[in-house]
Amino acid sequence: MKLHIAVAVLAVSLVALPSAPVLAREPATVAVGGSSFGTAIRVPTATEHDGIRWERSYLASHYRGARLLRQRLGNHAGHIYDIMTIATTDGKQQDVYFDITSYFGHF
Repeated sequence: MKLHIAVAVLAVSLVALPSAPVLAREPATVAVGGSSFGTAIRVPTATEHDGIRWERSYLASHYRGARLLRQRLGNHAGHIYDIMTIATTDGKQQDVYFDITSYFGHF
């Protein structure tokens, strides 16, 4: 009998607890690889020749049909970057950042 009363008291106390407010979550922002210096794609090669070929291959496989509009060098926080501006198939321009520190200047 005492067990039934204890279970009943526990059940009533759990039901009577105020519920925690539900907080709305902000949508998560996902940084796209290569969209900035901070998310730059690290090029895993040792020479400029191989690095350039790797970058072009990456663009061809990840941005099918895109056209390369320009390429420029960037320097940020002690790293060297290739910044490729492409035109995607839907007509938008996009910069893709490659960290080329490992091979820059190595022919």
